[in-house]
Amino acid sequence: MQEKINRRDHLLETVSNKYEGSTHMAKTEFRLTAPFLAKIFNIKTKWGIYILQLIAGFLFFGFLTVLLLLLTNDKGITFLFAMAFGFIYPGYSFVAEMEGFFDSFAFLFLLIAMLDINIMFIALAFFFAFWTDERAILASSLVLFWWQYQQNVKTKKSFFLPALQSFAFGFSLFIYLLLRWYLILHYGFKNQFAGAGLTVLGYTINYAGIVFWQAFEGFWLFLPIALYQLYCSKKYLIGIVFIMLNAALFLGALTVMGITRSMAYIFPSIIIAFYIAKESFEVTELKRLMAIVLLFCFVYPSYSFIVGKGPHPYNPIYMRATKKLLHID
Repeated sequence: MQEKINRRDHLLETVSNKYEGSTHMAKTEFRLTAPFLAKIFNIKTKWGIYILQLIAGFLFFGFLTVLLLLLTNDKGITFLFAMAFGFIYPGYSFVAEMEGFFDSFAFLFLLIAMLDINIMFIALAFFFAFWTDERAILASSLVLFWWQYQQNVKTKKSFFLPALQSFAFGFSLFIYLLLRWYLILHYGFKNQFAGAGLTVLGYTINYAGIVFWQAFEGFWLFLPIALYQLYCSKKYLIGIVFIMLNAALFLGALTVMGITRSMAYIFPSIIIAFYIAKESFEVTELKRLMAIVLLFCFVYPSYSFIVGKGPHPYNPIYMRATKKLLHID
């Protein structure tokens, strides 16, 4: 992690000539958000960036709570949803991740891009998410789906008519690609593709089932309900687009070394599926369903899958405390 923090002092220097292409450090070539934040807040240590990550976590769950309250107008459902979300990787990464992947910052910016705020802040959120990790560019397709569906529901406009937020995404992506090209041309930055592609499928396919499950865990209950709701509403094409986006992102996650992290970027689908599915339930029924979702997320242990390594368990806080009390290694 320290090497990534140290980039705060030389943001425009390439790391490709110092590290082998298949290493994670080489893949951070264009992932400049975290070192930029370290520069802005004068952070020089691992604990400093970890504290910033914790603050990002508080902001994430604060924004998530606000968004859910707007969607449901029910504090009970919001509480259960936020609790359940804290037991899947996009939620607990703010606390558990200490290796310097910095996905949590990308999760925060993607969530901000889903909020009904000033269009310039949405564009900035997209922009910083892109510079955090390239996975955020692919995941932003789900954020676009979110805004297109919101427009369709609220204004009855065609789902395929670009919403204003979609233009914010296009603008941010254009500026990002332009700056990325400039860094390649004038500062010797290099695109890194080592360790990605069909060559890693021999490993990832062995864990496809469990990795698919832990992407949403208990929240999987909302996916078929949401698709059925779209079917009943005769929104067939919207349903097909939603399926295709998720399928493409799932398959893409199997072609990179960090499978668990890649799957986690699909988290906007959880919010989308919940938003669509909630129309099928009364408030009391939705609370019961959320309680079941929370139970699944609470009970199921989370694992990290990285090519070349065995499954690594992320022990929740309550499990760590229990092991300490029982003196279990």
